[in-house]
Amino acid sequence: MLTCLYISIKKSTSADLLSVEDLSEITSNVYTREEIVAEEKSILRNFDRHTEPPTASQIARRVLSLVYGSAQNEDEESQLAEFMDRVNLQINISILDTGLSKHRPSTIAIAALLG
Repeated sequence: MLTCLYISIKKSTSADLLSVEDLSEITSNVYTREEIVAEEKSILRNFDRHTEPPTASQIARRVLSLVYGSAQNEDEESQLAEFMDRVNLQINISILDTGLSKHRPSTIAIAALLG
């Protein structure tokens, strides 16, 4: 279960918030780095590496970070956060439209970014 949490954190964040070494240390070294890595490989192999695809919001956030990079000051950070709030609102509204449910998350993300 611990390794599943680790995989989830790795997949849901763009930064390396938790390393294998950190995870081993959190468990008071009950699980070694090697054991965690081996378990991660086993889990991913059993799932045939089919884990959840990114959501439209995750794609939009990633595209925005590629285009604009990181905020240089608090004002830019505030503007980017406000923009992402509007993008997420459009994405959430699109969920209610059954016609849009046929589109891929990347299409919805780009439409929300451009909308």
